[in-house]
Amino acid sequence: MIEKDLIEVGDKLFRLYAMDAPEKGHICEGKSRPYDFGWTATTGLMDLTAGVAQVMCYPKRSVRNGAVIAKF
Repeated sequence: MIEKDLIEVGDKLFRLYAMDAPEKGHICEGKSRPYDFGWTATTGLMDLTAGVAQVMCYPKRSVRNGAVIAKF
């Protein structure tokens, strides 16, 4: 995982299709303390893929930074 909706497989970057997650450093005030929701989104994606041997990827299109928008 690079960040919230961007993963790297080999030398390719994939951005998750139809996913809009907070950027790293997106801080919101919680009831007891501030939370970095970008970090929460990143670790959530890590949790979803933990222990998974294979993830299927269906490319949709490329974007300017060279990443591929893909449905997983």
